[in-house]
Amino acid sequence: MKVLPLLSLLPRLTRPPGPRLSPALLGATVLELVVLTGHLATYPFGLTQE
Repeated sequence: MKVLPLLSLLPRLTRPPGPRLSPALLGATVLELVVLTGHLATYPFGLTQE
């Protein structure tokens, strides 16, 4: 008797509908979020220029 792996019983996942982001655009978005987080973290301490 052959035992099937548990993952083979699950339905195959498909990509969600919607726009596809290129790796470059995704990287730029992550970079912008990091910069924005840095500005928000330093703003209360007066370390950013107005």
